[in-house]
Amino acid sequence: MKKKLTIFGGSGFLGKSFIDCFTRGYLDKFNICELNLVSRSAATKFKFKEGSKVKSFNYDFSTNEGLLPDETDLIISAVDHANHDFYDNGFNNDKIIENVISITQKKYNSCPSLYISSGAVYGEQDEFVGFDESFDNPNYVNFSNKKKQYALNKHKFEKAYKQISNINSKNVIARCFTFIGENVPLDQHFAIGNFYKSVINNEKILINSKLNIFRSYMDAIDWVEWLMTIFINNKLEFDIFNIGSDEKIEIENLAKIFKELFDVNFIRVNGKSKINDIYLPNVNKVKNMYKLDYEKNLKKLVFNNFKNLKTK
Repeated sequence: MKKKLTIFGGSGFLGKSFIDCFTRGYLDKFNICELNLVSRSAATKFKFKEGSKVKSFNYDFSTNEGLLPDETDLIISAVDHANHDFYDNGFNNDKIIENVISITQKKYNSCPSLYISSGAVYGEQDEFVGFDESFDNPNYVNFSNKKKQYALNKHKFEKAYKQISNINSKNVIARCFTFIGENVPLDQHFAIGNFYKSVINNEKILINSKLNIFRSYMDAIDWVEWLMTIFINNKLEFDIFNIGSDEKIEIENLAKIFKELFDVNFIRVNGKSKINDIYLPNVNKVKNMYKLDYEKNLKKLVFNNFKNLKTK
């Protein structure tokens, strides 16, 4: 049966990645016939032709003002995802959670939801094998205040979805990690986006942190595939999955890939310490349950996404 999919908070990297996948036909196998993007600026950022199967709506979940789609079958919620600055500008996040849940239950008859959470909820990592989904003893001691509030707010959203989950309202949590794609922001806290910006500006890549920063990068196309797989195939009232690549790379080695591909130099501005900063997922659960795979050739991903990035 054909389904309409709505994304709350759909004007950023996630929403753009879904637009690409939908327009290229990658969501056909999930029977998605219509894609709606809802955020404070979605309709301002995205202009679609009349009659398009992709639609955008400006709606502020902090005030419940704006326009929403008349109906939907599925909701992906990414409200305030990845915006650390959000927590210091006076918004009432508890109210936003309340409004998102209320709209889902009352306007859309408690339709299934996929909430885009973050690996930040696990707190600090000191091992290269990431936490599995059952881990519930996070350590935020060395997190900045913004990062801690970000993680705690994700916990609140997760708890809210768990509370409303039942046989008529099946909900899934996706704890997402680090990604690469042609829509990656070039001026935010995404290292790979900053590296691309340095290439575009013909500038040296600057690595400011002294820490040995270990990350992993999943392509946005694979990300969407994994998200839709756990969402569409979910049979439980409530479930949680880690989503991301489990192929780690240290940031200096990532910079070396950029140097090799684009002939751009890099420098560690403040030197290098022996302390690790680890942010890696354990994705055994999702891989074992759904037999999913992803593109692991990071050099290929860096090059191919940059080709598309330059045309935007």
